[in-house]
Amino acid sequence: MQDWGITLSKMLEEIPLYIWEESGSLYRPKGDKSIRTFLTGETRSGKTNSLEVINSYYNSIGWKLILFDVEGEYWRMKYPNVNSDMKYAIDNLQVYSPIFNADRAKAKGWSTFKINWEDLTSSDMIALVRYNQRPTYRTMISNTMEEKPGSLEELIDMVGKNKGAAKNYLLDRLTALKHLNVIGNDTNFDLDKLIKVDTPIVFDFYGCALSQDTKTDFMNGFVALTLRKLLEEPRKRIMATIDEARFLFKNEVCSNMITDFNSVSAKRNLSLNLATQYPFDIPPETAMNCNPRIIHRITEPRAKKYLAKTFGYTEKDLRLESIPIGEAVVMLDGKMLKVHIPLSPVGKEDELSR
Repeated sequence: MQDWGITLSKMLEEIPLYIWEESGSLYRPKGDKSIRTFLTGETRSGKTNSLEVINSYYNSIGWKLILFDVEGEYWRMKYPNVNSDMKYAIDNLQVYSPIFNADRAKAKGWSTFKINWEDLTSSDMIALVRYNQRPTYRTMISNTMEEKPGSLEELIDMVGKNKGAAKNYLLDRLTALKHLNVIGNDTNFDLDKLIKVDTPIVFDFYGCALSQDTKTDFMNGFVALTLRKLLEEPRKRIMATIDEARFLFKNEVCSNMITDFNSVSAKRNLSLNLATQYPFDIPPETAMNCNPRIIHRITEPRAKKYLAKTFGYTEKDLRLESIPIGEAVVMLDGKMLKVHIPLSPVGKEDELSR
């Protein structure tokens, strides 16, 4: 394995970045910096630092950033440490938390949001209520949404006029969504406007992935909704980042939307970063469609087998368990190289006190 002897930020600045053509060949149009990054590593291996470096660099060259932050970490990109590889502060970073995390948002001066009802399609609603187990279930919600209810409350009333077990299940899910108070007609939250402006954005879903309930479904539905709008947006040079993507691939609608976005993003000069602690929850074809692939320390046996099989290496070739903290294996354009990602020595308590 070749050691480039450079940092990740230097690689992003100097090493040609490639996009994947339908024929399978790799090429780089002049001036194109689109990437689809697959990034993995166990806890405290440097994965978060790598994502911060990638996003801060792309922000510095004029790309719009949208991060879906599952564990509530990336607000700190406002405060890069001088000893880290993150050279470019994102001073104008805006952070939004779902309205049910209002206390967390208030404590840090962030904004809260809830979805505007008019933004939702039947597919978005299916993701929001995890209503994809059976075709009959999907048909009921699709048919009801086609009648154009004017609010979530009106949708609940219309569904209540149906019969059978499908109706009861859907009513339970919709009622839970209503009690969460995350959808409204009176919201000032304008997702289309946020996508169009240059301001980098973090959507902080701290706590959602661990709840395994309506909050998790809301997170999945919102990510699917936002990616759909990004694909509809004529604006170019947008980088979307999904942290702990394993939680998003468990929802069929959200998983399909991420896969679609990953497949067509390069043609539209969009970039996507998929990061996860457990790579085996990501479909192999999605991981294979990413370039570069950045791998930090991995000791979990199933994860090592998945990476070796997916990318065509032996576990002995990769030696993932021996990668030091602050370094990563990078697979780029068919080559396997080593890069360095200096870590900030700032402790978590110090970070949270800023």
